[in-house]
Amino acid sequence: MILKNILVRSLAFALVLVAAVLVVRLSGTTDPLGAGLAIFLVCAVISLVWGFFDGRGAARPALVVWLVTAVVLGVVFTVGTAIVDDAVTLDAAELGTDVLLGLFLVYPAALVGIGIGALTSRGRN
Repeated sequence: MILKNILVRSLAFALVLVAAVLVVRLSGTTDPLGAGLAIFLVCAVISLVWGFFDGRGAARPALVVWLVTAVVLGVVFTVGTAIVDDAVTLDAAELGTDVLLGLFLVYPAALVGIGIGALTSRGRN
């Protein structure tokens, strides 16, 4: 069940990132900073809301699921960027930075959502 949850969340975020990259590429903008910030916001909101619903169930497995999902998101972002930029090799420093970005962006939002979800579900019982 945990692996399935990780896979579903990772695929959902991969689709969000692919859609965002396509939108940026098709827009022809030379300064994609605004689009990048919008992508970060969308990922944080998705993590917060999804984490809330996960927290209403079993909170501990949800913490593991979101931790692994955040790491996978960083790897997917690095590989996706390399593919879009036609890079021949992957830079280890960039991979580490993107994994940290996934951890700093997705995991805290999911933690807050899981915490709120767990607190609200306790109040109902």
